[in-house]
Parts: sequence; structure tokens; C-alpha cells
Amino acid sequence: MKITEWVYQFILSQTQLSPVALKWIGVALLLLFLLYAVRQPGRFLKLVVVIALFVALGYAAYDVVQLGVERGHQLEKTQPGFINE
Repeated sequence: MKITEWVYQFILSQTQLSPVALKWIGVALLLLFLLYAVRQPGRFLKLVVVIALFVALGYAAYDVVQLGVERGHQLEKTQPGFINE
């Protein structure tokens, strides 16, 4: 499942909005984002850089957590009872 599909399903499950309404809200936000890009290109590029940094940091944090979980499972297999939950 793509990340966009996952986000869409997550938002859909957390709100009372219909799928059509949620898609139209996404289209409206995209149009506002593009309007901002056309009217203020310098600030838009800074915003894109900040968003890209947060996304990259989020992916890195997720990878670190996953590595920790895998390491915990390996420790539990090799040394049962070592990790108390």
C-alpha cells in the first residue's frame, strides 16, 4: 500500500467525512498550495524545503524505531527473559 493510500485510509477512518468530501478537501488544499507557489515563489521554496526536511526526519525516526524493534526481537530469541516488558 502506498503511503498516500495509507494516509487517506487513516484520515477516512478517523473522521466522519465521506470519501468524496475528503478527496475534494484534498483538491482544494492542493489548489491553495499551488496558488501560494505562484504568488510567492521564494517563500514557497522555503516551505517545500522545510516540509521535505520533516518528511526525511520522520522516515529516519521510523527506521530507527524499526531497527530497535528488530534488535529487541533478536535479543529475545537469543537471550529469553533478557528484555522485560
